[in-house]
Amino acid sequence: MLRKLFAGMALAVVGSLLVSLTALGYEEGQHGNVLFTDDSTHRSATCKYTVDTADSSKYWISKITVTPPSVWWPDTNGTKTTQHGTVGWRVVVMRYNGGPGYYDVARSPIQKKVAYEDQLAPYGSSTRAPFTKMTVAFNGKKYGTANTWAVLVRVNWYRPDGTIMGYVTQVLAYYREKMPNSTPINSPEPDCSPLIQIA
Repeated sequence: MLRKLFAGMALAVVGSLLVSLTALGYEEGQHGNVLFTDDSTHRSATCKYTVDTADSSKYWISKITVTPPSVWWPDTNGTKTTQHGTVGWRVVVMRYNGGPGYYDVARSPIQKKVAYEDQLAPYGSSTRAPFTKMTVAFNGKKYGTANTWAVLVRVNWYRPDGTIMGYVTQVLAYYREKMPNSTPINSPEPDCSPLIQIA
């Protein structure tokens, strides 16, 4: 029998150490279309667990693998259909301990690719950035059972000089939990458990 140990979650955020409330789903500047894979039938974040070396009945969260969003370049000129530029995405792993909000625990590097505008075929697969999955590892046991875990995805659009001209963030709400042998355990919402225990 598998048992989940977790704390409840609230979306209240304050303080400089926490992700701001607006960052839960925020956009700024000039950006193109973006689609996040995040619903009950398309769960893009998978929480993975590692056995406790001191107690083989306990499995602590240790990494989260995330499917990338679909991202396109903005259409800024209706007479051109091949506008393109550099876009990037990253994964931010966050914990919630029952306090005022999320704490940023670990981040992936920023993965950058070239995206094209989708004027001729909105949300077309041939013009979106060829992003790949990313995994962020961390020591979940260090934070104990009084935390739940979530992921924020940030997407950037870059000017030719490398500065950011716009971005979009989204906190994912649909997850999978898997044991070390890849056996699916649960499909939690809106976060992952710190510990899976075999009773």
